[in-house]
Amino acid sequence: MDWKWLFFYPDQGIATVNELTAPVDRPIRFEITATTMMNSFFVPALAGQVYAMPGMETKLHAVVNKPGVYDGFSANYSGAGFSGMRFKFHGVSPEEFDAWVAKVKAKGENLSRDKYEALAKPSEWVPVHYYADVSPNLYDAILNRCVQPGQTCLKDMMDQPNHPHAGRARTGKADALLAGAMCTARNTAQFAQDTRRAPGEALTQ
Repeated sequence: MDWKWLFFYPDQGIATVNELTAPVDRPIRFEITATTMMNSFFVPALAGQVYAMPGMETKLHAVVNKPGVYDGFSANYSGAGFSGMRFKFHGVSPEEFDAWVAKVKAKGENLSRDKYEALAKPSEWVPVHYYADVSPNLYDAILNRCVQPGQTCLKDMMDQPNHPHAGRARTGKADALLAGAMCTARNTAQFAQDTRRAPGEALTQ
């Protein structure tokens, strides 16, 4: 987001801005996307950096082995507020994590789609903020760029009856390119196979 980090915790039903907390020695699966500008999620003490791109999802598997507070930031320049895209990653014990979740639920507010739209507007050096509960399927709507009512989700575009390639997504080379906006970590291998061509072979429709 421009220029802050929003973290969802689907198992706990909470979300945070510019603060990330996880128990030590427990595997973490990050599913990462972006709203407008491409960014790069990076916690040097945790794992390597991974890009965040609008309309796409990247994944990062990691684990924190020692309790502590670690720096996290964007490693990809994204405009005026780039220098403020920083957060703290807290590695804590399981008991401390449960207590932290309880604190978020006690102090946080609801992250509705309207509040998300307000949060998504460009802002700099945003303080830590807690959300005790999250609008259903909000992350999926952000990923598929259909947060606002009436918007068609990227994942549903090829199913539209008036779309010239309805029902043909990823069945041929040209169609695969049209489906590129929907390439996620789940279909990367198939996408790569569909778009592979011999040297000198033109992509035609």
